[in-house]
Amino acid sequence: MEKSDIRRKIKALRTMLSEEDKNSAAEEVFEQLEKTAAFLLADKILMYHSLPDELQTIAFLKKWSSPLEKGRAKGAGWMCRIAAPF
Repeated sequence: MEKSDIRRKIKALRTMLSEEDKNSAAEEVFEQLEKTAAFLLADKILMYHSLPDELQTIAFLKKWSSPLEKGRAKGAGWMCRIAAPF
C-alpha cells in the first residue's frame, strides 16, 4: 500500500469518529505528553491550533497558554508558558 493510500484510509477512519471519541483521544494524548520529561522540563513549548480533521489542540492550548501581550501583530496567536508541574 502506498503512503497516499494509507493517508486516505486514515482520514476516512477519522471522519467516522464521534466528537466525543475525538476529544477523548486528544485528552489521552495530551495527558501522556504532560508526563514526559521533555514537557516537565520545558519553559516554553510550540503548539499549533488544529484543523477540524486533526487531533484537537484547543483544550490543551487553553490549559497551558496565555494570550500574547497587547501591541503584537494581529493574528500572532498564543504563547505557551509552562507552569511548574510541582
